[in-house]
Amino acid sequence: MSFTKFEKTETIVPRVMPEVGPAPYTPGWYEARKSTIGASEAAAVCGLSRYAQPLEIYNRKKRDLKPEPQTKAQRRGHVFEDATLTLYSDRVGGTLLKTTPMLVHPTWKFMSATPDAIWMPDLLDREPNLLQVLKSQSIPVDAKTTMHWNEFGEEGTDDIPQEYVMQAQQQMAVTGAPRCDLPVLKNMDVSIYSVVRNDELIGHIMEAEKEMMERLGNNDPPEPNWEHPKTYDIIRSMYDVTEASKEMSDESAQMWLEVSALSEQKTRLEKAIKALKAQVLDEMGDCAVGNLPNGGQLVRKTIKREAREVAASEYVRLTFRKERKN
Repeated sequence: MSFTKFEKTETIVPRVMPEVGPAPYTPGWYEARKSTIGASEAAAVCGLSRYAQPLEIYNRKKRDLKPEPQTKAQRRGHVFEDATLTLYSDRVGGTLLKTTPMLVHPTWKFMSATPDAIWMPDLLDREPNLLQVLKSQSIPVDAKTTMHWNEFGEEGTDDIPQEYVMQAQQQMAVTGAPRCDLPVLKNMDVSIYSVVRNDELIGHIMEAEKEMMERLGNNDPPEPNWEHPKTYDIIRSMYDVTEASKEMSDESAQMWLEVSALSEQKTRLEKAIKALKAQVLDEMGDCAVGNLPNGGQLVRKTIKREAREVAASEYVRLTFRKERKN
């Protein structure tokens, strides 16, 4: 699918108008996020995110939301967002409104979205305002940057990570749009992906978010997904640790025995791997490449890392003590 400039049209499609909320990253925006589920949280609430799970969203809504330090990936995304949107606008034409506030679904008040931008055809002779844009044939646009291009399929399709699909569907649910575009920065150029509105999927998202809001109102946290890679970080951040002690269950005692056994196994495996690698390197000597009998090659490369200052942090260490201290 090639993206050329959209043809102008005089047709105005009636739209369900969302409620307009606070501007992004303002105190009012953080406060409003506590009482709504944002589009970027949709996949996690539905249990379909690799990076978060329902329990984490529940905990997030229960505490005072405030700005958090950005990860490298988040910082990169914010730095390149404007450039990505500009390149997208150059490709498709039309009018692009880059600054959008939080938008809230007019009926499902718990469902919100803050698109990076909103695109519309060139229907206006003057600088558009938000209400004019939302009443037109507008679509939400969400700019992305990534280092993992194997997660994206052919340009013009919706072959993108599941988290982005769910985010796009919620943005369409809130804005009433038939499509959401995701320009993705790649090698200093933009590839454009499109997600078409799926009302059945939007219904599933709405039901999951409705259940989450009911849990929040009833102080009923969802069960942790113990297999999720983020669960350990979630649990360890849930409690303010005191000096108190607690009698633990037989089940926890058995789980700790399994932890100890797996840790010993991990140590043995790591030692065995290092020993085998050492023998292979010894046979390679000063050669950079070792040709294997099966036709493959072992390639040795020295990686140099620049010294860097590590920011202060804290972590939880859980250890075993044979004797109790009173």
